[in-house]
Amino acid sequence: MRPTAVLGLRRAVIEVERKFSCGPKSGEIFHSNRGSPSFDRVENIGQSVFEDQYFDYRQQLFKNGVWIRRREGIWQAKVRTDRTNSTFTNSRFEELSEPGEVLRLVQRLVSGVKFLPTERDGSDIRQSGLEVMARYTTYRDTWRLNREFEVVLDRTDFGHWVGEVELQRDIEVDEDEMKAFNQRQAVSAAMDGDIQAFMERYQWAFPVDKPVGKLTAYFAKR
Repeated sequence: MRPTAVLGLRRAVIEVERKFSCGPKSGEIFHSNRGSPSFDRVENIGQSVFEDQYFDYRQQLFKNGVWIRRREGIWQAKVRTDRTNSTFTNSRFEELSEPGEVLRLVQRLVSGVKFLPTERDGSDIRQSGLEVMARYTTYRDTWRLNREFEVVLDRTDFGHWVGEVELQRDIEVDEDEMKAFNQRQAVSAAMDGDIQAFMERYQWAFPVDKPVGKLTAYFAKR
């Protein structure tokens, strides 16, 4: 099954990210900008705190390369654009944020889902046909480097640190599902190449190791 083709959207938001290991002193690395070569421009966007809840039902979404989350009451769906090259540390997604689109996507992959739960206390989750698979709070420090790349430094309420270099682009895709799938895949591959080249050029700022994503770390602690 090609999960990116389920909606046949005319417009698509593509998000590509590469993770890296970070810690309490990582913000100072960007602030001082003393590596060689130095970044052309460094901007600190600010700090934020938010809670994420991830939903699924018997891993039916996960198995189709789909992640559904509610962040501070706002629903988002992330759909892998490339099942072969998109991994937990090097991700290529189409992002949906309109609740109706998110619900239609979920209903095509999970039978019996009636609605997206809205109660903050979770009282309507069981009736919706979904289950909460993860719930945690993130403390985020956001930077913009070289005017184009967004870098986030995340610390979770269970003590895990991880950073991400991100690019996001709005594109138009063909109404034909196969053509749209190929367009999304090509754009996300090009964006990933841009991020890879950026991180390699400024490798002094991005540790070369195996970072662990927040969800992976969350399940490892359960």
